[in-house]
Amino acid sequence: MTRGWRGRAALVAVAVAALTGTAGCSTWADLTAEAEPPELRATWTIPGLDMNPEHVGPHHWATLPMRRNGVGWGTTWTAGAVAMVDARTGKATHRRLPGDGRPCAFPRTISPDGLVVVTLPSGRGRINACNRVMGLDAATGRPRWVTDDVDLSPLALPRRERHVVLGADDDVVALARIDGDAVCLDSSHGGPVESDDAACRALADRLTHADLPALTDLDGEPVPLTADGLSDTTEIGRTDEVLLVETLVPDDTARGAIEVVRAHDLETGETLWEKSDLELDPHGDATTWNRRERYFVAPSGIARVSYDYVEGPSEDPEELTASEDAELDYDLTESQVSVEELTTTPMVITAVDPRTGEDLETVATMEGAWFAGQFSDMTVALTDQEQLFRSTISGFELPRW
Repeated sequence: MTRGWRGRAALVAVAVAALTGTAGCSTWADLTAEAEPPELRATWTIPGLDMNPEHVGPHHWATLPMRRNGVGWGTTWTAGAVAMVDARTGKATHRRLPGDGRPCAFPRTISPDGLVVVTLPSGRGRINACNRVMGLDAATGRPRWVTDDVDLSPLALPRRERHVVLGADDDVVALARIDGDAVCLDSSHGGPVESDDAACRALADRLTHADLPALTDLDGEPVPLTADGLSDTTEIGRTDEVLLVETLVPDDTARGAIEVVRAHDLETGETLWEKSDLELDPHGDATTWNRRERYFVAPSGIARVSYDYVEGPSEDPEELTASEDAELDYDLTESQVSVEELTTTPMVITAVDPRTGEDLETVATMEGAWFAGQFSDMTVALTDQEQLFRSTISGFELPRW
């Protein structure tokens, strides 16, 4: 593991001081300023319990917390209120859904203006058992509209293609069957929209990945990408020219799989580059959520998230005297790093060339943050962790590059 940017900046400072002496102070300042990326401060912070981004849009996210009751055979689950957050401001609203609080379907995408669409059971017939559609306003938590008796019969058959995905943009709401038909509603009032409407077809194709070319890996083999939840490959995001995906490849480690990030040309579907050696959290539990290297898409392009973990010493600290310990230039070993020190580990964001995958420049750092998602210019991260619990969540304005 290489020394982080703090260590590199210190080496630059020592080298410049040796060459220039006191007369080189301005040069030292210029060089160290270039060596250290800007450290971002949180624009907003909210309580993080049950607020992790799950169902996302360009500016908002929504999540439905589930409470566990009991253990073993007596375990039951109770749905909480839907939490909706504006990533630009941190404003959060909550809305409990009718009935038992569980929707039939939650949206794959939230519209840019914050329309969160869910389908609910109506109890009317077998085919249309979930034919009530509700559009929630993320800004207020209140319904913008509710539409009953939506005709879902075009989505019912054939059985093997019955899986339906749901999403919204500022024009339409689409319920789309994988490789099949779509039922669309108007985003402003919930009224019906013809299935051959251009906006309806465009959103349905985006939700089902029908708008993408056939994807291939570096060896020219097909890369299945479906929206039915059965594919090992999921979409991370898109630039104007590049599709970024992540594939889970089974292995025999404790994690059970490794993550492979792959960038595809949006025109041809060919793989431009891939990364299969992502750095894992050296302090994390392999079976639980933890910090690891990952990629995301921002307005300026593709970026990489990493964590500037400390570098272990070459000698055992327990065998050193206090004076020797003070003179050595090292940090604690990974096994000795405490929870408090983990919470100050800098999260580093590096701009990446979309077509080659090569690092371009370090864009920013955030101390003690755990990456949770990117919403336009806002990086959302878990912060102020205590005992590795998700105590708060914060938004940071990411510089453009």
